[in-house]
Amino acid sequence: MDEDIKATEAKEASVVQNDKDLLRDKRACEIKFDQEMNKNMKLISENNERALELRQKKEDIEAIQEQKDKYQAMIESLSK
Repeated sequence: MDEDIKATEAKEASVVQNDKDLLRDKRACEIKFDQEMNKNMKLISENNERALELRQKKEDIEAIQEQKDKYQAMIESLSK
């Protein structure tokens, strides 16, 4: 009888330790997940900023091209 109790207590201690190990691993995974999410959010923000800058530069180039075309047409009309 005592042996059964000791075996059961040992098994219970093993299960409790396994639970603690799993909780510790879960916490570590949650921390890593949060770190990766923060890193990804930062990268998304940086990409959005770059996209806005790129769009602005493209608009600037288009405006300059339109102005150039307008000046070119003026030069052509004045030279006739």
